Amino acid sequence: MPISDPLPAVASAETAGWLLATRRLAVANGLPWPSVDEIFEATGANREHAHAIEDAITAALPALEQSLSQGCGEGWMQDVRCVADASATRNSDEPRAAADNDATQASIETLC
Repeated sequence: MPISDPLPAVASAETAGWLLATRRLAVANGLPWPSVDEIFEATGANREHAHAIEDAITAALPALEQSLSQGCGEGWMQDVRCVADASATRNSDEPRAAADNDATQASIETLC
């Protein structure tokens, strides 16, 4: 089924992070999914930054589930911001990572 809505602009590391996090669920449920190497090849993302985003998403899922069952809360977004900020600090000397960090922060702010 084609999606008609245009995709929002997202950093390559953010795209890779989401694909990596959702890959776990897809593979666990027997669904076809690109390999980790294929994800990085397709996105060209910084591995360390993408894995930090993957970890933040995975860590935030229980809090997200809880906040959705109680009405949307802010707690899980703080976890995502914290990991994204740590990743941004760690990768600030890499030009591509810096652009990814800016786009990731913008995406996080949009969600809040």
